[in-house]
Amino acid sequence: MKRRFIVTLTLLFILFGTGYGLGLHVLWKTSAELNRLVVLHEVEDLRQDLERQIVLSKQALEVSGTVFANNLDQVIATIRGLESQMSACLNCHHAGADRILIQDGVELVDRYKLGFSRFVTAIGDNALRQKMQIEVARIGAQLVNLVQRIRHVATPHLKQRTATAQARIKQSTKVLGSTFIVTFLLALVLAWWFTRQTTRPIIRLIDAANRIADGDLGVQIEHRERGSIGNLLDEFNEMSASLQIQALDVKKRTTEILKTRDMALVTLARLAESRDAETGRHLERIAAYSRCIAAALRDSPYADHIDERFIDQLEKSSPLHDIGKVGIPDEILRKPGNLTDEEFHIMREHTIIGANTLRSVIDDFDDHTFLEMGMEIAYCHHEKWDGSGYPRHLVGEEIPLSARIVAVSDVYDCITTKRVYKPAYDHEDAVGRILKDRGRHFDPVVVDAFLTCQGEFNTIRETYREQTDVPSEGSGTSPAKIVPLRGSSTFRQ
Repeated sequence: MKRRFIVTLTLLFILFGTGYGLGLHVLWKTSAELNRLVVLHEVEDLRQDLERQIVLSKQALEVSGTVFANNLDQVIATIRGLESQMSACLNCHHAGADRILIQDGVELVDRYKLGFSRFVTAIGDNALRQKMQIEVARIGAQLVNLVQRIRHVATPHLKQRTATAQARIKQSTKVLGSTFIVTFLLALVLAWWFTRQTTRPIIRLIDAANRIADGDLGVQIEHRERGSIGNLLDEFNEMSASLQIQALDVKKRTTEILKTRDMALVTLARLAESRDAETGRHLERIAAYSRCIAAALRDSPYADHIDERFIDQLEKSSPLHDIGKVGIPDEILRKPGNLTDEEFHIMREHTIIGANTLRSVIDDFDDHTFLEMGMEIAYCHHEKWDGSGYPRHLVGEEIPLSARIVAVSDVYDCITTKRVYKPAYDHEDAVGRILKDRGRHFDPVVVDAFLTCQGEFNTIRETYREQTDVPSEGSGTSPAKIVPLRGSSTFRQ
Protein backbone atom coordinates (compact mmCIF):
# COMPACT_ATOMS: atom_id res chain seq x y z
CA MET A 1 0.00 0.00 0.00
CA LYS A 2 2.77 2.41 1.00
CA ARG A 3 4.85 1.50 -2.05
CA ARG A 4 1.86 2.02 -4.36
CA PHE A 5 1.25 5.42 -2.78
CA ILE A 6 4.90 6.47 -3.28
CA VAL A 7 4.89 5.27 -6.90
CA THR A 8 1.69 7.17 -7.60
CA LEU A 9 3.03 10.37 -6.06
CA THR A 10 6.25 10.02 -8.07
CA LEU A 11 4.30 9.56 -11.30
CA LEU A 12 2.13 12.55 -10.50
CA PHE A 13 5.21 14.65 -9.77
CA ILE A 14 6.84 13.60 -13.05
CA LEU A 15 3.63 14.23 -14.94
CA PHE A 16 3.05 17.68 -13.54
CA GLY A 17 6.76 18.51 -13.80
CA THR A 18 6.77 17.58 -17.49
CA GLY A 19 3.65 19.61 -18.15
CA TYR A 20 5.03 22.55 -16.17
CA GLY A 21 8.37 22.43 -18.02
CA LEU A 22 6.68 22.26 -21.40
CA GLY A 23 4.47 25.16 -20.45
CA LEU A 24 7.47 27.25 -19.35
CA HIS A 25 9.26 26.46 -22.60
CA VAL A 26 6.28 27.58 -24.64
CA LEU A 27 5.91 30.72 -22.54
CA TRP A 28 9.62 31.50 -22.98
CA LYS A 29 9.40 31.17 -26.76
CA THR A 30 6.27 33.29 -26.84
CA SER A 31 7.88 35.94 -24.63
CA ALA A 32 10.98 36.04 -26.83
CA GLU A 33 8.84 36.49 -29.92
CA LEU A 34 6.87 39.25 -28.25
CA ASN A 35 10.12 40.97 -27.25
CA ARG A 36 11.36 40.81 -30.84
CA LEU A 37 8.07 42.26 -32.00
CA VAL A 38 8.38 45.09 -29.50
CA VAL A 39 11.92 45.78 -30.68
CA LEU A 40 10.73 45.90 -34.28
CA HIS A 41 8.15 48.51 -33.38
CA GLU A 42 10.77 50.47 -31.49
CA VAL A 43 13.04 50.34 -34.54
CA GLU A 44 10.20 51.70 -36.62
CA ASP A 45 9.85 54.54 -34.14
CA LEU A 46 13.58 55.13 -34.37
CA ARG A 47 13.38 55.31 -38.14
CA GLN A 48 10.66 57.90 -37.91
CA ASP A 49 12.73 59.92 -35.40
CA LEU A 50 15.76 59.62 -37.69
CA GLU A 51 13.82 61.01 -40.60
CA ARG A 52 12.58 63.89 -38.48
CA GLN A 53 16.09 64.67 -37.23
CA ILE A 54 17.46 64.73 -40.77
CA VAL A 55 14.75 67.15 -41.85
CA LEU A 56 15.55 69.39 -38.88
CA SER A 57 19.27 69.37 -39.61
CA LYS A 58 18.63 70.17 -43.25
CA GLN A 59 16.45 73.09 -42.28
CA ALA A 60 19.15 74.32 -39.90
CA LEU A 61 21.76 74.26 -42.65
CA GLU A 62 19.55 76.27 -44.97
CA VAL A 63 19.11 79.27 -42.64
CA SER A 64 21.20 82.40 -42.82
CA GLY A 65 24.34 82.91 -40.84
CA THR A 66 22.73 84.90 -38.05
CA VAL A 67 19.89 82.46 -37.77
CA PHE A 68 22.28 79.55 -38.18
CA ALA A 69 24.42 80.82 -35.34
CA ASN A 70 21.39 80.96 -33.13
CA ASN A 71 20.52 77.35 -34.15
CA LEU A 72 24.02 75.98 -33.81
CA ASP A 73 23.23 74.04 -30.62
CA GLN A 74 20.15 72.61 -32.30
CA VAL A 75 22.18 71.37 -35.28
CA ILE A 76 24.77 69.74 -33.00
CA ALA A 77 22.02 68.02 -31.00
CA THR A 78 20.42 66.87 -34.23
CA ILE A 79 23.66 65.30 -35.45
CA ARG A 80 24.11 63.51 -32.13
CA GLY A 81 20.52 62.28 -32.40
CA LEU A 82 21.28 60.92 -35.87
CA GLU A 83 24.25 58.97 -34.50
CA SER A 84 22.22 57.54 -31.63
CA GLN A 85 19.29 56.57 -33.87
CA MET A 86 21.51 54.93 -36.46
CA SER A 87 23.36 52.94 -33.78
CA ALA A 88 20.07 51.75 -32.30
CA CYS A 89 18.76 50.72 -35.70
CA LEU A 90 21.96 48.88 -36.41
CA ASN A 91 21.76 46.96 -33.11
CA CYS A 92 18.18 45.88 -33.86
CA HIS A 93 18.97 44.43 -37.28
CA HIS A 94 21.36 41.54 -37.31
CA ALA A 95 20.74 40.45 -40.89
CA GLY A 96 18.86 41.39 -44.03
CA ALA A 97 18.76 44.22 -46.53
CA ASP A 98 17.66 46.82 -43.94
CA ARG A 99 20.87 46.23 -41.96
CA ILE A 100 22.97 47.04 -45.06
CA LEU A 101 21.00 50.22 -45.62
CA ILE A 102 21.43 51.23 -41.98
CA GLN A 103 25.18 50.67 -42.24
CA ASP A 104 25.20 52.99 -45.28
CA GLY A 105 23.22 55.45 -43.19
CA VAL A 106 25.83 55.33 -40.44
CA GLU A 107 28.55 56.19 -42.98
CA LEU A 108 26.47 59.08 -44.31
CA VAL A 109 25.96 60.35 -40.77
CA ASP A 110 29.72 60.27 -40.23
CA ARG A 111 30.22 62.24 -43.46
CA TYR A 112 27.38 64.52 -42.44
CA LYS A 113 29.07 65.16 -39.10
CA LEU A 114 32.47 65.81 -40.74
CA GLY A 115 31.01 68.23 -43.26
CA PHE A 116 29.11 70.05 -40.57
CA SER A 117 32.30 70.40 -38.48
CA ARG A 118 34.19 71.83 -41.43
CA PHE A 119 31.27 74.12 -42.09
CA VAL A 120 31.34 75.41 -38.52
CA THR A 121 35.13 75.92 -38.44
CA ALA A 122 35.27 77.75 -41.78
CA ILE A 123 34.58 81.11 -40.20
CA GLY A 124 35.74 83.94 -42.41
CA ASP A 125 36.05 81.79 -45.49
CA ASN A 126 32.69 82.29 -47.10
CA ALA A 127 33.55 80.27 -50.17
CA LEU A 128 34.46 77.21 -48.07
CA ARG A 129 31.42 77.68 -45.87
CA GLN A 130 29.16 77.87 -48.89
CA LYS A 131 30.84 74.80 -50.38
CA MET A 132 30.47 72.82 -47.14
CA GLN A 133 26.90 73.98 -46.75
CA ILE A 134 26.09 72.60 -50.16
CA GLU A 135 27.94 69.35 -49.36
CA VAL A 136 26.16 68.93 -46.03
CA ALA A 137 22.81 69.64 -47.67
CA ARG A 138 23.55 67.04 -50.34
CA ILE A 139 24.50 64.44 -47.70
CA GLY A 140 21.33 65.30 -45.78
CA ALA A 141 19.27 64.73 -48.92
CA GLN A 142 20.97 61.35 -49.33
CA LEU A 143 20.14 60.52 -45.73
CA VAL A 144 16.49 61.39 -46.32
CA ASN A 145 16.40 59.16 -49.38
CA LEU A 146 18.17 56.41 -47.44
CA VAL A 147 15.66 56.54 -44.61
CA GLN A 148 12.78 56.30 -47.08
CA ARG A 149 14.44 53.25 -48.65
CA ILE A 150 14.85 51.70 -45.18
CA ARG A 151 11.14 52.25 -44.56
CA HIS A 152 10.19 50.54 -47.83
CA VAL A 153 12.36 47.56 -46.93
CA ALA A 154 11.52 47.36 -43.21
CA THR A 155 7.74 47.83 -43.38
CA PRO A 156 6.97 44.48 -45.10
CA HIS A 157 9.47 42.82 -42.80
CA LEU A 158 7.74 44.33 -39.79
CA LYS A 159 4.32 43.14 -41.02
CA GLN A 160 5.70 39.65 -41.65
CA ARG A 161 7.27 39.44 -38.22
CA THR A 162 4.08 40.75 -36.65
CA ALA A 163 2.00 38.08 -38.39
CA THR A 164 4.55 35.44 -37.40
CA ALA A 165 4.43 36.59 -33.80
CA GLN A 166 0.62 36.46 -33.78
CA ALA A 167 0.66 32.97 -35.27
CA ARG A 168 3.15 31.79 -32.68
CA ILE A 169 1.08 33.33 -29.91
CA LYS A 170 -1.99 31.39 -31.15
CA GLN A 171 0.08 28.25 -31.48
CA SER A 172 1.48 28.73 -28.00
CA THR A 173 -2.04 29.19 -26.65
CA LYS A 174 -3.15 25.93 -28.28
CA VAL A 175 -0.06 24.12 -27.02
CA LEU A 176 -0.59 25.45 -23.51
CA GLY A 177 -4.29 24.49 -23.60
CA SER A 178 -3.55 21.04 -24.99
CA THR A 179 -0.78 20.54 -22.45
CA PHE A 180 -3.11 21.50 -19.62
CA ILE A 181 -5.90 19.24 -20.86
CA VAL A 182 -3.60 16.27 -21.48
CA THR A 183 -1.89 16.76 -18.12
CA PHE A 184 -5.27 17.03 -16.37
CA LEU A 185 -6.62 13.91 -18.10
CA LEU A 186 -3.47 11.95 -17.35
CA ALA A 187 -3.68 13.09 -13.75
CA LEU A 188 -7.31 11.90 -13.62
CA VAL A 189 -6.36 8.54 -15.14
CA LEU A 190 -3.50 8.18 -12.68
CA ALA A 191 -5.74 9.16 -9.77
CA TRP A 192 -8.39 6.68 -10.98
CA TRP A 193 -5.75 3.96 -11.25
CA PHE A 194 -4.46 4.67 -7.78
CA THR A 195 -7.98 4.76 -6.32
CA ARG A 196 -8.89 1.51 -8.10
CA GLN A 197 -5.74 -0.21 -6.92
CA THR A 198 -6.35 1.05 -3.41
CA THR A 199 -10.06 0.20 -3.19
CA ARG A 200 -10.00 -3.06 -5.18
CA PRO A 201 -9.10 -5.22 -2.15
CA ILE A 202 -11.83 -3.54 -0.09
CA ILE A 203 -14.39 -4.06 -2.87
CA ARG A 204 -13.39 -7.71 -3.19
CA LEU A 205 -13.64 -8.05 0.58
CA ILE A 206 -17.17 -6.58 0.58
CA ASP A 207 -18.19 -8.84 -2.33
CA ALA A 208 -16.84 -11.90 -0.54
CA ALA A 209 -18.67 -10.88 2.65
CA ASN A 210 -21.92 -10.55 0.67
CA ARG A 211 -21.38 -13.99 -0.82
CA ILE A 212 -20.92 -15.42 2.66
CA ALA A 213 -24.12 -13.64 3.74
CA ASP A 214 -25.87 -15.33 0.79
CA GLY A 215 -24.69 -18.72 1.99
CA ASP A 216 -21.54 -19.20 -0.12
CA LEU A 217 -19.34 -20.13 2.82
CA GLY A 218 -15.67 -20.84 2.35
CA VAL A 219 -15.11 -18.20 -0.34
CA GLN A 220 -11.45 -17.21 -0.61
CA ILE A 221 -9.92 -13.94 -1.83
CA GLU A 222 -6.79 -14.34 -3.96
CA HIS A 223 -4.49 -11.34 -3.56
CA ARG A 224 -0.92 -10.08 -3.57
CA GLU A 225 -1.46 -7.33 -1.06
CA ARG A 226 1.01 -6.60 1.69
CA GLY A 227 0.86 -4.66 4.89
CA SER A 228 -2.34 -4.07 6.82
CA ILE A 229 -4.62 -4.74 3.80
CA GLY A 230 -2.88 -8.05 3.11
CA ASN A 231 -3.17 -9.07 6.76
CA LEU A 232 -6.87 -8.18 6.72
CA LEU A 233 -7.51 -10.30 3.62
CA ASP A 234 -5.56 -13.24 5.09
CA GLU A 235 -7.60 -13.06 8.28
CA PHE A 236 -10.79 -12.96 6.22
CA ASN A 237 -9.74 -16.08 4.30
CA GLU A 238 -9.01 -17.88 7.56
CA MET A 239 -12.39 -16.84 8.95
CA SER A 240 -14.15 -17.96 5.76
CA ALA A 241 -12.45 -21.36 5.85
CA SER A 242 -13.43 -21.73 9.50
CA LEU A 243 -17.04 -20.82 8.68
CA GLN A 244 -17.10 -23.44 5.93
CA ILE A 245 -15.91 -26.13 8.34
CA GLN A 246 -18.50 -25.07 10.90
CA ALA A 247 -21.21 -24.94 8.22
CA LEU A 248 -20.39 -28.47 7.10
CA ASP A 249 -20.61 -29.62 10.69
CA VAL A 250 -23.92 -27.78 11.17
CA LYS A 251 -25.23 -29.26 7.91
CA LYS A 252 -24.25 -32.74 9.03
CA ARG A 253 -25.97 -32.28 12.37
CA THR A 254 -29.01 -30.75 10.72
CA THR A 255 -29.24 -33.72 8.40
CA GLU A 256 -29.08 -36.04 11.36
CA ILE A 257 -31.76 -34.04 13.16
CA LEU A 258 -33.99 -34.11 10.08
CA LYS A 259 -33.51 -37.86 9.76
CA THR A 260 -34.34 -38.24 13.42
CA ARG A 261 -37.42 -36.07 12.95
CA ASP A 262 -38.56 -38.07 9.94
CA MET A 263 -38.00 -41.30 11.85
CA ALA A 264 -40.02 -39.88 14.74
CA LEU A 265 -42.83 -38.93 12.37
CA VAL A 266 -42.86 -42.34 10.77
CA THR A 267 -42.70 -44.03 14.16
CA LEU A 268 -45.56 -41.89 15.42
CA ALA A 269 -47.64 -42.64 12.35
CA ARG A 270 -46.84 -46.35 12.53
CA LEU A 271 -47.88 -46.32 16.15
CA ALA A 272 -51.32 -45.18 15.08
CA GLU A 273 -51.49 -47.63 12.18
CA SER A 274 -50.37 -50.51 14.39
CA ARG A 275 -53.80 -50.35 15.96
CA ASP A 276 -55.18 -51.59 12.65
CA ALA A 277 -53.37 -54.70 11.48
CA GLU A 278 -54.91 -54.58 8.01
CA THR A 279 -53.52 -51.17 6.95
CA GLY A 280 -50.02 -52.62 6.39
CA ARG A 281 -47.98 -50.39 4.04
CA HIS A 282 -50.69 -47.78 3.90
CA LEU A 283 -48.31 -44.99 5.06
CA GLU A 284 -45.77 -45.57 2.26
CA ARG A 285 -48.53 -45.57 -0.34
CA ILE A 286 -50.20 -42.41 1.00
CA ALA A 287 -46.86 -40.55 0.97
CA ALA A 288 -46.10 -41.67 -2.60
CA TYR A 289 -49.62 -40.94 -3.87
CA SER A 290 -49.61 -37.45 -2.32
CA ARG A 291 -46.22 -36.58 -3.79
CA CYS A 292 -47.40 -37.74 -7.21
CA ILE A 293 -50.52 -35.52 -7.15
CA ALA A 294 -48.59 -32.51 -5.82
CA ALA A 295 -46.03 -32.80 -8.61
CA ALA A 296 -48.86 -32.94 -11.19
CA LEU A 297 -50.37 -29.77 -9.69
CA ARG A 298 -47.33 -27.76 -10.83
CA ASP A 299 -49.13 -27.33 -14.17
CA SER A 300 -52.44 -26.37 -12.57
CA PRO A 301 -54.00 -23.14 -11.22
CA TYR A 302 -52.37 -24.05 -7.90
CA ALA A 303 -48.86 -23.82 -9.38
CA ASP A 304 -48.03 -20.75 -7.26
CA HIS A 305 -48.53 -22.82 -4.09
CA ILE A 306 -46.51 -25.82 -5.24
CA ASP A 307 -42.74 -25.92 -4.92
CA GLU A 308 -40.23 -28.61 -4.02
CA ARG A 309 -40.37 -27.66 -0.35
CA PHE A 310 -44.16 -28.05 -0.30
CA ILE A 311 -43.91 -31.43 -2.02
CA ASP A 312 -41.24 -32.69 0.42
CA GLN A 313 -43.22 -31.55 3.46
CA LEU A 314 -46.40 -33.09 2.08
CA GLU A 315 -44.65 -36.40 1.48
CA LYS A 316 -43.31 -36.45 5.05
CA SER A 317 -46.44 -35.08 6.76
CA SER A 318 -49.15 -37.03 4.92
CA PRO A 319 -48.53 -40.26 6.93
CA LEU A 320 -49.76 -38.33 9.99
CA HIS A 321 -53.30 -38.07 8.60
CA ASP A 322 -54.73 -40.85 10.79
CA ILE A 323 -52.55 -40.33 13.86
CA GLY A 324 -55.67 -39.53 15.85
CA LYS A 325 -56.81 -43.17 15.58
CA VAL A 326 -54.62 -43.92 18.61
CA GLY A 327 -57.52 -42.48 20.61
CA ILE A 328 -60.20 -44.66 19.01
CA PRO A 329 -61.19 -47.85 20.87
CA ASP A 330 -60.16 -51.15 19.31
CA GLU A 331 -63.70 -52.46 19.23
CA ILE A 332 -64.63 -49.63 16.86
CA LEU A 333 -61.39 -49.43 14.92
CA ARG A 334 -61.25 -53.18 14.23
CA LYS A 335 -64.96 -53.86 13.94
CA PRO A 336 -65.57 -56.03 10.85
CA GLY A 337 -69.16 -54.98 10.31
CA ASN A 338 -70.99 -51.74 9.86
CA LEU A 339 -70.57 -49.03 12.46
CA THR A 340 -73.53 -47.70 14.34
CA ASP A 341 -74.26 -43.98 14.24
CA GLU A 342 -72.72 -43.58 17.68
CA GLU A 343 -69.64 -45.60 16.71
CA PHE A 344 -69.22 -43.60 13.52
CA HIS A 345 -69.46 -40.40 15.54
CA ILE A 346 -66.64 -41.67 17.75
CA MET A 347 -64.62 -42.69 14.70
CA ARG A 348 -64.91 -39.17 13.34
CA GLU A 349 -63.22 -37.86 16.51
CA HIS A 350 -59.87 -39.18 15.26
CA THR A 351 -59.45 -36.00 13.18
CA ILE A 352 -59.77 -33.77 16.26
CA ILE A 353 -57.59 -36.06 18.39
CA GLY A 354 -54.84 -36.03 15.74
CA ALA A 355 -54.95 -32.24 15.32
CA ASN A 356 -54.84 -31.62 19.09
CA THR A 357 -51.96 -34.04 19.51
CA LEU A 358 -49.86 -32.34 16.87
CA ARG A 359 -50.83 -28.88 18.12
CA SER A 360 -49.48 -29.74 21.58
CA VAL A 361 -46.19 -30.78 19.94
CA ILE A 362 -46.06 -27.59 17.85
CA ASP A 363 -46.28 -25.47 21.00
CA ASP A 364 -43.02 -27.04 22.24
CA PHE A 365 -40.96 -26.53 19.04
CA ASP A 366 -39.78 -23.46 17.08
CA ASP A 367 -39.30 -25.14 13.70
CA HIS A 368 -42.70 -26.74 13.22
CA THR A 369 -43.66 -26.06 9.60
CA PHE A 370 -43.89 -29.75 8.77
CA LEU A 371 -45.97 -30.38 11.91
CA GLU A 372 -48.35 -27.57 10.97
CA MET A 373 -48.95 -29.25 7.62
CA GLY A 374 -49.37 -32.60 9.38
CA MET A 375 -51.87 -31.00 11.75
CA GLU A 376 -53.98 -29.51 8.95
CA ILE A 377 -53.93 -32.82 7.10
CA ALA A 378 -54.98 -34.77 10.20
CA TYR A 379 -57.72 -32.25 10.94
CA CYS A 380 -59.12 -31.69 7.43
CA HIS A 381 -58.51 -34.78 5.25
CA HIS A 382 -62.15 -35.88 5.73
CA GLU A 383 -63.56 -32.49 4.72
CA LYS A 384 -65.44 -32.48 1.40
CA TRP A 385 -65.41 -29.94 -1.42
CA ASP A 386 -69.19 -29.38 -1.14
CA GLY A 387 -69.10 -28.85 2.65
CA SER A 388 -70.61 -32.20 3.66
CA GLY A 389 -67.42 -33.50 5.29
CA TYR A 390 -66.26 -33.40 8.90
CA PRO A 391 -65.31 -32.21 11.46
CA ARG A 392 -65.91 -28.52 10.51
CA HIS A 393 -67.88 -28.82 7.24
CA LEU A 394 -65.39 -26.62 5.34
CA VAL A 395 -66.26 -25.73 1.74
CA GLY A 396 -64.01 -25.51 -1.35
CA GLU A 397 -60.70 -23.75 -0.85
CA GLU A 398 -61.42 -23.27 2.83
CA ILE A 399 -59.97 -26.77 3.06
CA PRO A 400 -56.12 -26.67 3.10
CA LEU A 401 -54.60 -27.77 -0.20
CA SER A 402 -52.51 -30.43 1.53
CA ALA A 403 -55.66 -31.99 3.02
CA ARG A 404 -57.45 -31.93 -0.35
CA ILE A 405 -54.55 -33.83 -1.90
CA VAL A 406 -54.38 -36.42 0.90
CA ALA A 407 -58.16 -36.91 0.70
CA VAL A 408 -57.83 -38.26 -2.86
CA SER A 409 -54.79 -40.37 -1.93
CA ASP A 410 -56.53 -41.83 1.14
CA VAL A 411 -59.75 -42.72 -0.68
CA TYR A 412 -57.84 -44.34 -3.54
CA ASP A 413 -55.85 -46.45 -1.08
CA CYS A 414 -58.95 -47.31 0.89
CA ILE A 415 -60.73 -48.59 -2.23
CA THR A 416 -57.80 -50.61 -3.57
CA THR A 417 -56.82 -52.34 -0.27
CA LYS A 418 -58.59 -54.94 1.84
CA ARG A 419 -60.03 -53.78 5.16
CA VAL A 420 -61.89 -55.66 7.91
CA TYR A 421 -65.14 -54.24 6.64
CA LYS A 422 -64.56 -54.59 2.86
CA PRO A 423 -62.59 -56.39 0.13
CA ALA A 424 -59.94 -54.78 -2.15
CA TYR A 425 -61.11 -53.35 -5.50
CA ASP A 426 -59.01 -52.72 -8.58
CA HIS A 427 -57.51 -49.51 -9.97
CA GLU A 428 -60.30 -48.81 -12.46
CA ASP A 429 -62.94 -48.99 -9.71
CA ALA A 430 -61.02 -46.45 -7.64
CA VAL A 431 -60.55 -44.08 -10.57
CA GLY A 432 -64.25 -44.30 -11.43
CA ARG A 433 -65.37 -43.60 -7.86
CA ILE A 434 -63.01 -40.60 -7.50
CA LEU A 435 -64.12 -39.20 -10.86
CA LYS A 436 -67.77 -39.61 -9.81
CA ASP A 437 -67.16 -37.55 -6.66
CA ARG A 438 -65.29 -34.79 -8.53
CA GLY A 439 -66.74 -31.45 -7.37
CA ARG A 440 -68.65 -33.07 -4.49
CA HIS A 441 -66.17 -34.91 -2.31
CA PHE A 442 -62.97 -33.84 -4.07
CA ASP A 443 -61.42 -30.66 -5.42
CA PRO A 444 -61.91 -30.75 -9.24
CA VAL A 445 -58.39 -29.44 -9.88
CA VAL A 446 -56.86 -32.09 -7.63
CA VAL A 447 -58.92 -34.80 -9.36
CA ASP A 448 -57.69 -33.57 -12.75
CA ALA A 449 -54.11 -33.79 -11.50
CA PHE A 450 -54.84 -37.32 -10.21
CA LEU A 451 -56.14 -38.36 -13.63
CA THR A 452 -52.94 -37.15 -15.31
CA CYS A 453 -50.83 -39.38 -13.08
CA GLN A 454 -53.17 -42.31 -12.39
CA GLY A 455 -50.77 -44.65 -14.18
CA GLU A 456 -48.15 -43.83 -11.55
CA PHE A 457 -50.76 -44.54 -8.85
CA ASN A 458 -51.23 -48.03 -10.22
CA THR A 459 -47.46 -48.55 -10.28
CA ILE A 460 -47.14 -47.35 -6.68
CA ARG A 461 -50.02 -49.64 -5.64
CA GLU A 462 -48.30 -52.61 -7.23
CA THR A 463 -44.98 -51.70 -5.62
CA TYR A 464 -46.42 -51.46 -2.11
CA ARG A 465 -49.10 -54.16 -2.54
CA GLU A 466 -50.31 -56.01 0.50
CA GLN A 467 -50.49 -59.81 0.27
CA THR A 468 -54.20 -59.67 1.05
CA ASP A 469 -54.93 -56.90 -1.48
CA VAL A 470 -56.44 -59.17 -4.15
CA PRO A 471 -59.55 -57.72 -5.84
CA SER A 472 -62.71 -59.59 -4.89
CA GLU A 473 -64.62 -61.57 -7.44
CA GLY A 474 -66.85 -59.38 -9.49
CA SER A 475 -64.96 -56.23 -8.62
CA GLY A 476 -63.68 -54.06 -11.45
CA THR A 477 -66.99 -54.01 -13.28
CA SER A 478 -68.33 -50.79 -11.89
CA PRO A 479 -67.80 -48.51 -8.88
CA ALA A 480 -71.56 -48.90 -8.22
CA LYS A 481 -70.90 -52.36 -6.76
CA ILE A 482 -68.92 -50.80 -3.93
CA VAL A 483 -71.42 -50.66 -1.06
CA PRO A 484 -71.04 -47.71 1.37
CA LEU A 485 -71.22 -48.39 5.05
CA ARG A 486 -74.16 -47.42 7.21
CA GLY A 487 -73.75 -43.97 8.71
CA SER A 488 -71.22 -42.90 6.10
CA SER A 489 -71.52 -41.58 2.60
CA THR A 490 -68.30 -43.30 1.63
CA PHE A 491 -65.83 -45.84 2.99
CA ARG A 492 -64.84 -45.98 6.60
CA GLN A 493 -61.25 -44.69 6.52
